[in-house]
Amino acid sequence: MSKFLKLLINKVRWLLTAALQVGSKIKNSSILRLSAKVIVWPIAKLNRCLREYEHWAVSLAAIGLFATLSGFMLELEDRQSERIFRVWEFVLRVTADPSKSSTNAQVATQGSSIREAMEYMNRDFGGLGCYELVSRIAFKLNGNKTRKCIFPKKTRETLENFSIPGVSLFEIKLPDAKLRRANLINTDLGNADLRRADLWRAILRESDLWRADLREADLRRADLRRADLRRADLRETKLRRADLRETKLRRANLRRADLRRADLREADLRSADLRSADLRETNLRSAKLRRAEIERSRLSRADLRGAKGIICSQLKRARNWERAYRDKSLACGAPIPTSPR
Repeated sequence: MSKFLKLLINKVRWLLTAALQVGSKIKNSSILRLSAKVIVWPIAKLNRCLREYEHWAVSLAAIGLFATLSGFMLELEDRQSERIFRVWEFVLRVTADPSKSSTNAQVATQGSSIREAMEYMNRDFGGLGCYELVSRIAFKLNGNKTRKCIFPKKTRETLENFSIPGVSLFEIKLPDAKLRRANLINTDLGNADLRRADLWRAILRESDLWRADLREADLRRADLRRADLRRADLRETKLRRADLRETKLRRANLRRADLRRADLREADLRSADLRSADLRETNLRSAKLRRAEIERSRLSRADLRGAKGIICSQLKRARNWERAYRDKSLACGAPIPTSPR
């Protein structure tokens, strides 16, 4: 900044010197000489002032820059709070009227506005430059007792009971998001990053989750009927008591997933990776299991009646397969337990 000011001052001085040289050459008449004196005198005075007070000007500019930056940093927390408020206001306006939600959402998603809003609300970062001195200065200047950092921290906003059905959220980044009981019916979540997200009892019916990353996510009791989860990454995901009827899970990675008591009737699990998955008491009636890898998966009391594409060599790789309820064609040399219903 000081270099710029020095350059500017040098330019002004050069212009003043040029003006003085032009004025000194005017000698044709007394009127012209008088005019030159009237014009050149203040310019010469200004030139001398600039030479004398050049260092003071640079110092004042530096002080002004420091004051501006200090004011900006003091207002950072207020700006952050205002932005969060505006984001919530925007999202609530889009989802306020269910009868107009699809139309409003289509307008809002132009330029990925709704996606950017959700990603900002889910952002979490610690403060920088946290000192006791900052807290004292903030309290003296604006009475803020909670400010402790130059760059204030931001905590993750909860998105529980969020309702945005039919919205395009393709490739959204929401790791560790709190989306309990969220209404995401028919939502495009393809390639979404939902690692470790809390989606307990979330409604994802008929949603597109193709290639979505749901590792270690909590989807217990979630409604995933007819959802598209092809090639999705569901490793170590909690899907206990989840409703997965008619769900497309072809080539999905469900390794070490918890599927106890999940409803997978008529689900498409062709070529899915279910190795080491917990399938105890899981309902797999009429499910498509052709080429599904079920090695070391737990099948105790799982219901495999009417399952399609599964063969004995495939079934025997699972643990406790003899205790699974199955058709006579899948007896595989072991007695079939009596079904409770």
